[in-house]
Amino acid sequence: MDQLLKNRMWSLIVGILVLANMATLAGFWYIKFHTDNKPRPLPPGQANTKNFIIKQLQFDESQQQVYTELVQQHRENVAAVQIQLRQAKDAFFDSISNPETTQTQVDSLSAHIAAYERKLDMITYEHFKKVRAICNNQQKTKFDNIIRQALQMMGPGGGRPQNPPPQGQDGSFPPPPGDGQGPPPQGPPQ
Repeated sequence: MDQLLKNRMWSLIVGILVLANMATLAGFWYIKFHTDNKPRPLPPGQANTKNFIIKQLQFDESQQQVYTELVQQHRENVAAVQIQLRQAKDAFFDSISNPETTQTQVDSLSAHIAAYERKLDMITYEHFKKVRAICNNQQKTKFDNIIRQALQMMGPGGGRPQNPPPQGQDGSFPPPPGDGQGPPPQGPPQ
């Protein structure tokens, strides 16, 4: 009788564990299929850049919609190249451990990295060219004055966030430099 009770108890425990595992897997699948199709939020530096441009240029609703689509396209294009760039850098630094790596191979690996960095810059250039195209004439003048601030916020390579310009207490951004030629404002002094 005692053995029968132990067997039932072990069967119950195994059954509970199987159900718990099934519930966990079902939860993961549910989350995967219900979140992958939704646009992911922008990283903080890019979100600040987007808000900065919208506020500074005073985009209307239709411009904001087009600009949001451009930002999403830019983000996807940059992400694809950043994966390739990361792989190229991994290969470059992995070559350190191979004593038979020649200088020609190192130069070739370095050239691949430079090509991906150039591609990132071109993607960002084309992105801002499209953003400028949705501006009216008054906004284009203002865009030309704030582009350096926006690029500084995005960081090198068009996607690695840097310090955004300081915001006022009401959440507004400071006006751009008068001639658009000065250095972009930095974060708080360190």
